[in-house]
Amino acid sequence: MSAGAPAAARAAALARVPARVDRYIDGAFVPAASGRTFANLDPTTGGELCRVARGDADDIARAVAAARRVLGESPWPGLLPRQRWRVLHRVADAIEARGAEIAELETLDTGLPITQARGQAARAAENFRFFADLIVGVGEEAFRVGEAFQNYVVRRPVGVAGLITPWNTPFMLESWKLAPALASGCPIVLKPAEWSPLTADLLAHVLDEAEVPAGVVNVVHGIGDRCNGRRITVNRCLARSRRPGTSRAAGRPMLYLTRRAGEAVIINNSIEVRVIEVRGRTVKLGFAFPAGSSVLREEVYLQVRSENEAAAAAARELEPILATPGLRRDGEA
Repeated sequence: MSAGAPAAARAAALARVPARVDRYIDGAFVPAASGRTFANLDPTTGGELCRVARGDADDIARAVAAARRVLGESPWPGLLPRQRWRVLHRVADAIEARGAEIAELETLDTGLPITQARGQAARAAENFRFFADLIVGVGEEAFRVGEAFQNYVVRRPVGVAGLITPWNTPFMLESWKLAPALASGCPIVLKPAEWSPLTADLLAHVLDEAEVPAGVVNVVHGIGDRCNGRRITVNRCLARSRRPGTSRAAGRPMLYLTRRAGEAVIINNSIEVRVIEVRGRTVKLGFAFPAGSSVLREEVYLQVRSENEAAAAAARELEPILATPGLRRDGEA
């Protein structure tokens, strides 16, 4: 490699950087609802690479709404596994075709060595192929239990998946989370790390070019510990949320949400919250829903610094949940 090769590669990557990175919602690239942006900085020089749409609660709500429309109106969740297989392989083909571009932008945005970035781009394509092939091979099952019963295993999308990804090797890690959710038929709201938005934006363009239906994948950029990451982890319309191992994604104390597969996720009635147990730094909360509600039960795990502050922390963290639009507290009209 000549001495000028790194400089030439950097110049080529800089030429590909857009003036502004927008959010990708319902198949369209649009500015943040507020019109605000933040700077994406070059890790090599500290200078500004571009501006990035600074999403907030309104943007997350619009992305979730677009994903939920997919559940009710799009054929995507009901496609046969082989049909989704074709889409995921188109995505993998598009990633491989743009592998050099992905690697150069990843290096520019994160400081990752170019040789490693090339390997991560190839791995991202393989992630989509792996889960495409896996979903075709995993079928539904029927089996007998003794002489009296016939049991069936029926697989279906669990609902909207909220995904938060870290800044290190972002493109590969985004593919690692998107691919299985897409293979399963779940629409997605992705919040990439604010420190490395370029390849997340490129991934949205790849998905668009591969004709992934509008609303199936939605990408919202923003400052994670101030709005977006936390909005995803407490959003009542998400069936699944996955985030990296950093408390900044959701702020402290950290709130973990879990649901059993197959439960509905629409909440439109009052709820009752009880502390089930306190064990060390973890508080387990139970959500009891009234008869006729579309959600039966949910459990929340809340981390606090000590058992003594558990009650106060629980009340503080439940306040935004109870303020969710369309959700009434007990006794309210």
